[in-house]
Amino acid sequence: MGSNILHDTNMSKHPFSDFTNLYPLSKTLRFELKPVGNTENMLMENNIVEIDKNRKLAYERTKPYFDKLHREFIQESLNNFEIDGLEEYLKTYKEYKTNKKDKKLFDKLKKSKAGIKISSNSVIQ
Repeated sequence: MGSNILHDTNMSKHPFSDFTNLYPLSKTLRFELKPVGNTENMLMENNIVEIDKNRKLAYERTKPYFDKLHREFIQESLNNFEIDGLEEYLKTYKEYKTNKKDKKLFDKLKKSKAGIKISSNSVIQ
């Protein structure tokens, strides 16, 4: 009987077996939107593609300004911000992490969390 060299169990392992099935197989799926029925005519009649191109250009031009405004808003909002009790909470949390079964530490952690006070002297609230 003829024997297939690749499937012969008596022979040593395949020479490429150290290089195969090492990683999961990844596949990329690609989809395409194709207009159906009267959709293409409606898009052309209403000039949708041109309107979207103009909207994209306007977005690209204005985005840096909105990003700057957003950064300034965040900076101003957090400028005069204070958090009281955070150090105590962090200390208690680190203790609790080393011994999660200690009920007293858990209660102390909850109490210190409730004791955190946030205050802001910012104009924006």
